[in-house]
Amino acid sequence: MFTVTLLEDAVQTSTKKRPSTKRAYCAAVRRFVDFAQGDLSGAACERWRDALIASGLSPRTVCTKIAAIKFASKRLELLGHHPNDFARGVEFPAYIKTKKRFARPMEEAARMLDACRGPRPVDSRDFAMFTLGFRSALRRESLVNLKLEDIDGRKFKVLIKGGRIHELFVDDEVIAAMAPWIEFLKRRGITTGYVFRSLRPTIKPPGVRIGAGLHPSSINTIMNERCELAGLRLHPHLMRHCTISWLLDAGASVFRVQQLSGHRDPASVQEYAYDTRAADDPVGGMLPALRSPAH
Repeated sequence: MFTVTLLEDAVQTSTKKRPSTKRAYCAAVRRFVDFAQGDLSGAACERWRDALIASGLSPRTVCTKIAAIKFASKRLELLGHHPNDFARGVEFPAYIKTKKRFARPMEEAARMLDACRGPRPVDSRDFAMFTLGFRSALRRESLVNLKLEDIDGRKFKVLIKGGRIHELFVDDEVIAAMAPWIEFLKRRGITTGYVFRSLRPTIKPPGVRIGAGLHPSSINTIMNERCELAGLRLHPHLMRHCTISWLLDAGASVFRVQQLSGHRDPASVQEYAYDTRAADDPVGGMLPALRSPAH
């Protein structure tokens, strides 16, 4: 009989999942082991799936929990704790995926950036950070991990999802937005380390007063404060969706957008896209007039 600890350890040893994902997966693993009484088999997983659906959970939520068991099952096999991937053949419950309207009009982004303008250093930081976010399709984790030594003119080396290093080339507007903040850091004697950091002084190393790097959740807090001033409701990942959608709307090729966003698969770019133009803008108007040479 296998214990919940073994399955949890299999999840925790993964280096490709975020800590929050691991916590959610471990919670699902505990519920599954309590249900299956240590019977790690595909049949037990199927019974648990059916029980979850019968309890009233949505198919999408059930899919998430089954994904956790499938992941733990595969990890057990890879680590040599189980002879086979017992959940491999378990099917996900079917549900209709609905595409959310992620992107926002450019006017909303401009309003939020206007709310960041001001004479204070924190205004310079926020304006630089969100301008970069809206024009580079970076996730919040990439924003907080950006370092001064990784900036070489227009070329930024950023850490993106999957632990990959991605070379990003930014435009003039980003350079102009970031210049005041970087100049402020230089006046403080900060030429290395995180670009976007707290203005509260810390001691690290002893005797050196600098601001600590921001946590990804801090981006949410900062954006909420700025959006409240602008009368908007946005969240940090919208910056990525907006950038991709705006570029595709403007006629940029999927390949060029993929170069910017760092997606491995070009098809993923389309998943982030949402046409922000009005529905009453006839798409047929983009075609030339269809007339024969005689007319």
